[in-house]
Amino acid sequence: MQDYFNARVDAVSFHRPIDLELFQRLELNSLPHAYETLFLENFKYFSDSRGLWRFGNPLESKEFKNNKNLHLLIHPIWWNEEELEPIDTIKLFKKITTITLINIYFLN
Repeated sequence: MQDYFNARVDAVSFHRPIDLELFQRLELNSLPHAYETLFLENFKYFSDSRGLWRFGNPLESKEFKNNKNLHLLIHPIWWNEEELEPIDTIKLFKKITTITLINIYFLN
């Protein structure tokens, strides 16, 4: 992955792990990953799935206010200059992606 992206990888995370116990025991070239016991037990987890904060807004959490560790799962699709309904965000993403792919196709 480091070679492909030409960037250093310090840690990894998996989207929707099938078996949490398996991922807790997994070793990936000594890279820490988000489902290790250390992170599960010592970090408060928040996710912006479907454009809404699951488990509350991290900035309003007692953990944030007390400078505790946070684990934020953030999906860039939901963060725009103006707040949109989830369906409108998906439509905008589709439009931008389509335009980008067309431009890439015709530039090659």
